[in-house]
Amino acid sequence: MFKTPVYPALEELKQPLSQEQLRILRDQLESEKPNPSAQTKFNYAWGLIKSSHHKQQEDGVQILTELYKSEKSMRREVLYYLSLGSFKIGDYTNAKRYVEALLEIEPENQQAKSLLESIDDNITKEGLIGLGIATGVIAVGIKPTKRSNGIEEWTVLASVVVISPDDQILPITLTTGVKTLPDKVRSYSNGLMVHDMHAEILSIRLFNYYLLTKDCPLIEFENGKYRLKKGIRLALFVSEPPCGDMSMNYISSSKEDNVPWEHSSQEEVNRGRNNFGNLGVVRTKPGRSDSLISYSKSCSDKLCLKQLTGIGNAVTSSVFDERIYLDFLVTPKVMTEDFERCFYDRLNLPDVHRLQLLTYDYDKYLFGKADHKTPSPLSLLHIVPTGFTEVLNNGVKNGAYVKNKPPRAGGESTICNRNMIKQLKSIKEIDFEDYLTFKNSNTTRQTLKKAGREELQDWICTSDDNFDLS
Repeated sequence: MFKTPVYPALEELKQPLSQEQLRILRDQLESEKPNPSAQTKFNYAWGLIKSSHHKQQEDGVQILTELYKSEKSMRREVLYYLSLGSFKIGDYTNAKRYVEALLEIEPENQQAKSLLESIDDNITKEGLIGLGIATGVIAVGIKPTKRSNGIEEWTVLASVVVISPDDQILPITLTTGVKTLPDKVRSYSNGLMVHDMHAEILSIRLFNYYLLTKDCPLIEFENGKYRLKKGIRLALFVSEPPCGDMSMNYISSSKEDNVPWEHSSQEEVNRGRNNFGNLGVVRTKPGRSDSLISYSKSCSDKLCLKQLTGIGNAVTSSVFDERIYLDFLVTPKVMTEDFERCFYDRLNLPDVHRLQLLTYDYDKYLFGKADHKTPSPLSLLHIVPTGFTEVLNNGVKNGAYVKNKPPRAGGESTICNRNMIKQLKSIKEIDFEDYLTFKNSNTTRQTLKKAGREELQDWICTSDDNFDLS
């Protein structure tokens, strides 16, 4: 078997098999059970690796890993395919390790040398992209204030960044924020208040608004539908690890007492940081344990779900022909195992667009969390290309907040649900009685959300925030 090593070129990774071809390979594997031949398993693994679905690619790598352990006569060939598979799923560390092991056996193997060069190029390129995004965002960033009593404020900085086809890095949104409104606010919000003011969620929301602005340069219009221009990749920069599952180990390691909040037996959800030793679970936004509850989910959970649904909200997804996905998450202080548990292990569904983690060591953001600082109550929204700027306090424009009531007239944020609908109406007619009816009319998006929430488990929804559209 495999007397003469003839390996596929890297380009073949971009040529997935048809569903029918993959089914034939799978049926052959099933027909040979319980003891399928090594060749049959190998063929099926290669078909999976060429797939466009990350989970299938991972399954292919797993089969090859088992073959490497059990079939000594195939190890040389399997090493090359393991390197290809690891390269495909973005695991460059193992991809490099496998191909270097092959080159120790076949030092003149030109295809292996070419693959190693491609791996090194991607490692360098993505490292530079991560660093470039961090430096670019921070350079044009925004900062909190120092209070009149001398106390410094801290906040999180986030940005949705466009990576153009020629690898130019273009920050689109800049946002700050660490606050969330309690769930009870939804009973009187009437679509006029922004409930989740964590910086990364605000950046995504502001990016949705930007996509609907007139003559947005990122989109093209065809046959009555919008779509993101081809070749554009999107990254989300966050100056701190997103709250929730991905940052639990980071939080616990940075706490002096290292004691998690206790979980109340009366609570149905994991609130914020309680039981931070319990990993892989859905959590609400953090906040004081004695504060009014917000069922708004952690940024880790929301970003994980967006790997399935895309980052388009109910408004933009109604006019965009294809789902829009983030390609990279750029953040410091995150271990690979925490990222993979949060974003890969918990969401094993078809059609998931896997985020890739890019970390950086550029520590020039001067307004991050510190023991001597207090969290800023304000959130700042800024669209870099247009210069639009807005400051939020308690989910409304700064100065427009009224306790236990909607904001003062004209005080609603540009990115609240009502104004997002208003922006949509400037593009198309909307014939729905209220916001929830409009939102639920996109059955594809709602089905994906439901499937993702069930997969993540224990996803208790927030209360409705409905309003009339007539």
